[in-house]
Amino acid sequence: CANKKIITTYNNMYRSPTLVDNLTHSLWKLANNQFTGIIHVAGQRMAMPNFFKYLTKIAGLKNPKINLQPINDSQHIAKDTSLNTKFVKNLKIL
Repeated sequence: CANKKIITTYNNMYRSPTLVDNLTHSLWKLANNQFTGIIHVAGQRMAMPNFFKYLTKIAGLKNPKINLQPINDSQHIAKDTSLNTKFVKNLKIL
């Protein structure tokens, strides 16, 4: 297909993508909890290529072209901004 989109992402970038439904459910549970303080409510650590594969599957795209490239130190892009969610999992919020 001539108009096929190419997704470019970094193969050494990690994030903690969060589904809105999961976030709102967790926030509701926290609001009705005695917990006070700072807590990370986020999805599991995920490499960006896997995240884009997941998104294209949800969108119904068949065999998307994902162009992978590494983040170079000169680009000043954070490679890993994933969040530690062990504490929130222990509270059984997520």
